[in-house]
Amino acid sequence: MDTIMRLTKEKVDAITVQEWKNICDHAVKEEKAFDGRDAAIDGLSERFIINTGSDDSSDESEDEDAMSGEEEL
Repeated sequence: MDTIMRLTKEKVDAITVQEWKNICDHAVKEEKAFDGRDAAIDGLSERFIINTGSDDSSDESEDEDAMSGEEEL
């Protein structure tokens, strides 16, 4: 375990300031891109319905009644 910690520390210490800056800039860019998609993902996930595979036909007719007027994704 000491060897792993020592090698990890050596590698982290070898990262230059410019490399850290590039990594941080990339992380910020990706986070902003995700934030832009977050609302769309939330909207879709709220309408996402999981089919449990129930074979009960009465469940299917109830589902159809509940979905009347709904548009399939």
